[in-house]
Amino acid sequence: MDILQMLQGQLGEGMIEQLAGQIGADKDQTATAANGVFSALLSGINKNVADPQGAQSFLSALERDHDGSILDNIGDLIMGNASAPNTSTTNGAGILNHVLGNNQGGIADAIGKMSGLDSGKVTQLLITLAPMVLGMLGKMRNNQEVGGGGGLIDLIGKTVQGGTEQQSSGNIFTRLLDRDGDGSMMDDLLQMGTQSLLGGLFKK
Repeated sequence: MDILQMLQGQLGEGMIEQLAGQIGADKDQTATAANGVFSALLSGINKNVADPQGAQSFLSALERDHDGSILDNIGDLIMGNASAPNTSTTNGAGILNHVLGNNQGGIADAIGKMSGLDSGKVTQLLITLAPMVLGMLGKMRNNQEVGGGGGLIDLIGKTVQGGTEQQSSGNIFTRLLDRDGDGSMMDDLLQMGTQSLLGGLFKK
């Protein structure tokens, strides 16, 4: 079970075009940046759940605010029209503060350099897609095949570390970002400066 592929599957070509139109960007650059957003958010979550207290806080937030129903209306989420009984479900900025903290700006800059988008558009993507990531993880938490909260945390770790066997573009993105091989992209993203690790990998 590949979390990145599942997230990418939620953004078909039509949704990518809609997302690109919403932020005023090229479709291919938007798709590349979305992969980076997914990878960065999963890496941030993986870092946050490294200790028992962080893991419990994360799982409690999923149970309380993210049941996966947001995935039924991805189009509304992209357009900023998504609604939910609990406002935390759709509060992308709030999710980013919890997951990425003060690293948001550096991560947006790094993904922007890799995708060709300016950091402001990447920040828009981060805010828009964060509820989708938490919604997917909340839905997976309730999947018996995942094995509950502990199984989900293990799966997130394997995804971030490139431990899944499937070689999706998202996993390649993750491995390239994690230059020091420590299982976290956070430090690598913030140290990239102006260097582009991806080169022409995602260019057609």
